[in-house]
Amino acid sequence: MLDVYDRLIRIVNRLVLAVIMVLGTAMLVICLAHIFWRYALNNSLTWSEEIMKIMVVWFCLLSATFISSRREHVSIVVFKQMLPKWIERRLDVMVACIMFLCALAMCWIGWRLTRWAGNRRTAATGFPVAYQYFSIFCAFGIMAFYELRNFLSELLQPGRGPAVKESLPPIAIAPVDDDPVAEDAAGAS
Repeated sequence: MLDVYDRLIRIVNRLVLAVIMVLGTAMLVICLAHIFWRYALNNSLTWSEEIMKIMVVWFCLLSATFISSRREHVSIVVFKQMLPKWIERRLDVMVACIMFLCALAMCWIGWRLTRWAGNRRTAATGFPVAYQYFSIFCAFGIMAFYELRNFLSELLQPGRGPAVKESLPPIAIAPVDDDPVAEDAAGAS
């Protein structure tokens, strides 16, 4: 059962990553266009700030789901590592359950806010205000999906790890062959 769930999570995770990348690229292009219009053409874009505000909310919340799929959210492990293993396992189950319930609660709040926004529209673009609030519903719905898997994993197969294990490619940093400080120190002696 968990293997099928893990495959589904990896598919959803790839889609979320694609959306995050598209949003990030679009925000960069819109921001550069806004700067160009304002400073080069001396004429501000009226719509760019509203679009950026909506996009940054979606970007941040979807990024949080991406982190949740890898179980890389913030945690304090110092005290957890001092506990006996049987308490640590029960703590993992409890944390996964709490994360799932909190994600469900936030999903419900996001839905209520989306409905509360109604037909109101933004001033410059005329986009529905509900688009912003719908991001809360979507992101925490995805996060609840991930956290349910984490809870079931901790309950049924403790120590299984996250569904998404592959990491992002590392940033390559070229080695420095010539260290001028080391050469100066070697030459001085």
